Amino acid sequence: MTWSSRHATWVPSINMGRCRSCGLCYFTCPTISRENEDVSWLRFLGPVNGSWLGYSTNKLIRWKAASGGVITSLLIMALKEKVIDGAVVVKMKTGVNPVPKAVIATTPSEIIEASTSKYCIVLLSANVQRSICLHLGLFCGGLPTYNGTLYLLTRLGVYGKAITDLTYRGGGWPGRLLIKTSDGVVIKSRYPQYWDNSFLYFVPKCCLTCMDVFNRDADVAVGDAWLPRIIETDSLGTSLIIARTERGKELVELARDKGYIHVEPISISEVMLSQLHKVLIAKEFRGEHHTAYTAVEVARIRVGRAIARMRVWPLLNIYNQFTTQLLKLARYMRKLIS
Repeated sequence: MTWSSRHATWVPSINMGRCRSCGLCYFTCPTISRENEDVSWLRFLGPVNGSWLGYSTNKLIRWKAASGGVITSLLIMALKEKVIDGAVVVKMKTGVNPVPKAVIATTPSEIIEASTSKYCIVLLSANVQRSICLHLGLFCGGLPTYNGTLYLLTRLGVYGKAITDLTYRGGGWPGRLLIKTSDGVVIKSRYPQYWDNSFLYFVPKCCLTCMDVFNRDADVAVGDAWLPRIIETDSLGTSLIIARTERGKELVELARDKGYIHVEPISISEVMLSQLHKVLIAKEFRGEHHTAYTAVEVARIRVGRAIARMRVWPLLNIYNQFTTQLLKLARYMRKLIS
């Protein structure tokens, strides 16, 4: 991986001197559209060895997390039960330009300190990667480049200030952005509004066509439960949990039995429904048209990304205001039609 200053993110690179032209990177990459490729709903979902709705039984962990605190509680349980010796987690290094940092947490407090979402790429050494015995992954709707964070800091008027706290989500569900500066400024912005009006335009194109919405290679995959019955009633956070391997299923069941998490079974159809919008957007970017609403959404993203790439951020602010009202109208019309 090499750092791209232009895009402000890590990008894959190929050492042509060592490349064997085997095609493995091409055929395993989930972002590439291939002729006659299976893009069915089950292909997006991946293997399933159990699926649940759940959340941490620790109310503080649940409130602090992005959507229920399940991964935090699973890691703490795995650490205490000697399933693992430590966990690779991501913390934010504060400063004028806060950046992510991967650390190995060996205590429950270190795991809790690193909880909630970090919308940044971090690299791991080969030695660390070889030591990983258990993979807990997140559902993913795209990962913005670091330019997204810089734009957000600029739009909120704190770019260039010393940041003492940058928390992308947490404080209940669906959460909020929290920024604190050394001179006492505190800024809060609700999720997902700030994502839709800022971050979305900094998501690389490869993320928008990616089929790995549900983190197919994890032992346990976890994500927001964007279901009507959860959205209407839950303010603390509830996660969708998919066990893919037998090891992953045993981990979830052990955490349930020992009281670290509360879980209840959920059907695969509801799991798919919860991430329907993400899947439809990916299919639309791949050229598979579904609804007029997703077509409008894709057009909005494409124009916004073009403005973001030019770094004309005042124009992006104006564009955000316009498209926000347009989307409200589109949602209203969709309700009338349905």
